[in-house]
Amino acid sequence: MDRVAGAEKHHHGHSVRSRDVRREKATFYADITQLYVPSAGVIEGLHQILIRPAQGELSELVFTVPIGATITDVLDANQLEEAQRANPSSSSNTPAASNLIWRFDPDTRKLRVTLKTAQSRPFVVVVRSQISTGTLPFDQLIGLIKVDNAAGQMGLLAVATGNEVQLDGVATAALSAINLEDFPPNLASALSSQFPGLTVRRAFRYSDSSATANIKASAVEPDIRVETQDTLSLGEDRTVLASTAVVDITRAGIFRLSFVLPSGFEVESISGSALSHWTELKNGNDRVITLHLPGKTDGRQQFTITLAGLGVKASEHWAVPQLLLREASKQRGTLLVVLDLRF
Repeated sequence: MDRVAGAEKHHHGHSVRSRDVRREKATFYADITQLYVPSAGVIEGLHQILIRPAQGELSELVFTVPIGATITDVLDANQLEEAQRANPSSSSNTPAASNLIWRFDPDTRKLRVTLKTAQSRPFVVVVRSQISTGTLPFDQLIGLIKVDNAAGQMGLLAVATGNEVQLDGVATAALSAINLEDFPPNLASALSSQFPGLTVRRAFRYSDSSATANIKASAVEPDIRVETQDTLSLGEDRTVLASTAVVDITRAGIFRLSFVLPSGFEVESISGSALSHWTELKNGNDRVITLHLPGKTDGRQQFTITLAGLGVKASEHWAVPQLLLREASKQRGTLLVVLDLRF
């Protein structure tokens, strides 16, 4: 008898402890980590939203997207990790298995995310966004993605840049600066293949999700160091300037190099492993030779340039032709003069 009563008590106690979360009104909190990466023409956004249900279960989330931003993808945290493992060059390559469906309405600025399986435990949603900008340099207002109907939300915001963009400033009144190491590194690493050298430059904490910031960014100027070895062969009928130029391109890549053709000379040949082709263009009295590179090029490159002109007659005043690359931050070199004159 006592055993039965005890069993009933135990059973009764168990039923009191269990909850039917489906019948409870959903209450949840959100912790949002937002990363913006300014680049030429666009600011990429990656937003990691940790949803912590406190009561009930969630089958849908609605986000308000800041003005100027558009949504390019929505993933769950597992998808982001799987996508990076499957294709490290694209963190937005969504695997087939997904627990969510999303739709963004640009008119209402609402992002609606429907969960295929309702959640009553903490889970993460990852949102990718883009803000169109003008060309660098620019001064662009950014806002924060926020979750509608959250019982409370707070988060972190950071701005990161790759090798080719310089962050000139982040102006904001409602954000509190934090140490860079306090910003989770996984967001920047998720975009590192898209932006070589991606580094978090400024980081903030916020509690007001209507806060905004102004990002000032400009292009990193390339540093181009040139060292030339020139041989000038002087003859009565023909003068040849042969130049070997070693070009060190750092900080940012370049698409072309150019020089003004010395007066009285023509291009005989231009070669180099990083050379696509060359063109000549008249600019006032100057003739400008442009070396076009196959794409954005950096590192150490070598070019061999041979120019030919008329021979030198006996003269007291004759200007030595120079080959100076106009983009060089610094150029130095040696000149060897070879005489083949029979005056």
